Amino acid sequence: MKFLKRVILSITEFDAYKTFAIEKNSIAIKYILKLLLLFSIILSSFIFVKYAWIFNGNEESLRTEFSSLNLEESILSFENQEAIIEQTISYITSMDKTEMYAFSILTFIITFSILFIMFFTVTGMYVVMLAIFIHLFSKVVKAPIIKTGIVNIAIYAHTLPIILMLIYQIIRISFNFNIEYFDIMYTAISMIYAITAILLIKSDILKSKVILDQIIKETEEKIEELRKEENNEDKKEDEEEEKEEVPKTPPVEEGGKA
Repeated sequence: MKFLKRVILSITEFDAYKTFAIEKNSIAIKYILKLLLLFSIILSSFIFVKYAWIFNGNEESLRTEFSSLNLEESILSFENQEAIIEQTISYITSMDKTEMYAFSILTFIITFSILFIMFFTVTGMYVVMLAIFIHLFSKVVKAPIIKTGIVNIAIYAHTLPIILMLIYQIIRISFNFNIEYFDIMYTAISMIYAITAILLIKSDILKSKVILDQIIKETEEKIEELRKEENNEDKKEDEEEEKEEVPKTPPVEEGGKA
């Protein structure tokens, strides 16, 4: 199954979780790594493009852009920031084109690496917590799900939350817009997917059990009918054999002699 198809199915088709649950863990882990890599590439590219003015090397432009960042009200606020900004501008403007090109590539790689490590760690924690919840919930509803299935469901249930996280981060960076309870929404969505998947799997197992019981019952009835037919045939054969074994009385001749 192709990566894009897995993304679409994990969001739109709850029935697909039945297939995901019986796959190897290595397939689900590769899937989440690809998704996080794509996430990190898109977000780091967006950040790179948004702050591409840093690499133009124009001192006046750099001063204007740095002043528009309003660092005093952001999480990037630090002591002696004016002096540090001046040093940064001086360092950037002193670069030639080759150095600037190398600097921009290095910046992108560092941004991508930090984002991937950060989101991989955070997503891993969420997956572990959801896997624990799935294990407990499956015990409560008595859904016999194997350990590999629990991990797979926990991974695929994070597909939509990860995509929403990407959209949210782009909006947050663009418009400085924050959603106070986004983490709760992130967790709630993955739990809804997991719960729905477990209940569907349990429903299928119950249906399969009913069908299996019916097949067993019908099979037992057919076996019983065959036994009765065999017994009837055996009785007929025994009766025919008894008739053949009965001796015939010789005819009596006239005069009393046989």
